[in-house]
Amino acid sequence: MKLPFVHLDLAVIEEIPIPLWRKLLAVVGVPHSLPAGHFSHAALLAALQGDTLSGQLLEALEAIHLFGSEEGREAVAEAMADQRVDTSSLPTGVGERELAVHLYLAKQHDVALADVFARARLRLQQGSDARGYYEFAGRRTVRVSNLKQLAQRLEVVVLEHCRAHDLGDHVEVHAFRDDEMVVFHVLHTYRQRRPLAVAAGQRTRSVLSFRPVHGDVVRYDSRLGRLRVAARAPSMVRVYRRIVGEVLDGDGTLFSGEPVCTLKPLQRRRQAVLEDHRLPGIHKVRLTECTWRRGDRRVVELRTPDCFSEIDELGLPLQEGELVSAKLKLWVAGSGTRPITATIKVPFQIKTRPAHQELVNEYLERIGVRSLEGGEDSDDLWSLGPGPHSETTWRRVFGRDMDCLVASGTLRPAQLGSVPHPDFPWAGATLLADSVGPHDFYGVSQEPAVPSRSLSPTDVDGLELDLGAFGRFLRARYGASGPPAATPRGVVDVGVVEVGALRFRLFYAVSAPPIDAGSRLAELALHEDQAVLLLPARGLGTTRLPEVPLTRALPDRASILRAIIAATRTQQQVPAVFYAPSRARLVVDRQLGAIWVDGVPITSLRCDTYAFAFVVAVAEAQGAALPRYDLGIRLAPSAGDPDGLARKQKLSAKHAIIDALADAGRQLDVGDPFPSGPAKHYRCALQPFVTP
Repeated sequence: MKLPFVHLDLAVIEEIPIPLWRKLLAVVGVPHSLPAGHFSHAALLAALQGDTLSGQLLEALEAIHLFGSEEGREAVAEAMADQRVDTSSLPTGVGERELAVHLYLAKQHDVALADVFARARLRLQQGSDARGYYEFAGRRTVRVSNLKQLAQRLEVVVLEHCRAHDLGDHVEVHAFRDDEMVVFHVLHTYRQRRPLAVAAGQRTRSVLSFRPVHGDVVRYDSRLGRLRVAARAPSMVRVYRRIVGEVLDGDGTLFSGEPVCTLKPLQRRRQAVLEDHRLPGIHKVRLTECTWRRGDRRVVELRTPDCFSEIDELGLPLQEGELVSAKLKLWVAGSGTRPITATIKVPFQIKTRPAHQELVNEYLERIGVRSLEGGEDSDDLWSLGPGPHSETTWRRVFGRDMDCLVASGTLRPAQLGSVPHPDFPWAGATLLADSVGPHDFYGVSQEPAVPSRSLSPTDVDGLELDLGAFGRFLRARYGASGPPAATPRGVVDVGVVEVGALRFRLFYAVSAPPIDAGSRLAELALHEDQAVLLLPARGLGTTRLPEVPLTRALPDRASILRAIIAATRTQQQVPAVFYAPSRARLVVDRQLGAIWVDGVPITSLRCDTYAFAFVVAVAEAQGAALPRYDLGIRLAPSAGDPDGLARKQKLSAKHAIIDALADAGRQLDVGDPFPSGPAKHYRCALQPFVTP
């Protein structure tokens, strides 16, 4: 097996002395490319990252990363006290990494310490043992040619950053290539530390001054244009994102592309998407923790064995917001194998135990959470949730209609509670805006890789939807009538719209309607009205009413009427002009004997006239040219002059259309609706629709 990405940490390897490494490798197996006898830490890293490693060596390396921290040391001490194991069983005065190696070696022959190892690992695995990385999609792929020169350039740029930000002046970069992937190990000093401590061999306290060395791992996949960063300090993530873009392509914004992970599939398909993977070895998956942001500053956190069951039991409208993080538990095949946990935080962070990264990544790709192509679904009205949102967000939902909503007071000014960082828009609304003065705000970052910053009043300017005003806006837009009634939560009563002899009572679902909304809305519609629910979202409701999914949040009136008629299947009960395709300019209703051009009725063209029959004939041809003589025969088989008859009826139909449009204050944009061809043909110049 290959060494997991986040275990490629030269700083960790160097914290363990070579003699102790020899002792460990004698037990777990020596990588075949490691020089015999004496070897350096750099040679050991090269062997670990290039060789196929034994399962026992991988287990030992995971133990080093798991227990080689202050938290790991505390877990070991707690387990030893719980099992009453003598603390002298392990050496004292060694660092956390060394202690992890000694524990791993001792458990091979000491049953008590093997039990301590298992208990301490269980505590850490139930806590925060997951190792995370950040991944960014590049806006284009870049081929890497001179790796040595690239590493030198990266070392220079990182050193410049460290010196400029008081992080010391020691930087060392090691690089290697694995097919189309390039991995950089970056060792660098970090901020000065001056803890109060007792030095070895001393009895008095003193202040020790030192700079810790961080080992960061940066990987670039030139096939996909993806950058993956595992940094000891989260603040360095944004530094590498900029620096690597500059070093690779001279562009610090190279990795400002699309998000690499999304939880939209979980919101739409819930438990079904977790099971739709077809990966052998994974037989059960559950969502055990999640963070759901609803609106501007409303956050709900769930922690339960099955979040989706809890969401259904509580009746949470999951679609009215955004899942921003999720923790999955995956049960894998294998006796004694503990479930794997994977934590996803949109749009760019995935955490899991290092040994399972490849399996987790493949699973997340299968279910559409980790996207190899990038991009997320756009917002719809339901996904926003209540509260204020930015002007940009509202414009994505309402498009060009947003300006009308603002002018009418339907969208009113409001202050945002959370906003994106202007330099890191890909991280989402990570800054919580708190007032520090009458006109001054400070955005406190909720993401370690994004800094906090001061905000101006314009940064927190937002807009909020006034539901009462929105109802009035919809009534005016769709020509509805009747007094509005009290409706279930999230539903606006638009009013009654008449279509021919039919009456429809329209309701607009601003958010997902309650389960019992259908019966309550049906009661509001009078017996001669039919209740119809307009849904400005991708998901369908469960109201059992005729539902009209809207492709836009605010379609025009004609589009709404066509959709209503299709949803209620009332085409045979209304004039064809209401359900004809939107592109149709000439509409012929055979049953009613009526013709419309651009929505204007041509009343002088009666169904019992030759002119009406002429329009039907050329409309049925769908733009094809018809001989005048054949048209005349079709109009009157016994006509003495078929060609002349066709010419006369063509002129009658043309003048009837022009006159009707003029009476309506309209003008035809084509000179002749039925132009003639050079070979004595007529055709229809307007897109036609003719009922059967």
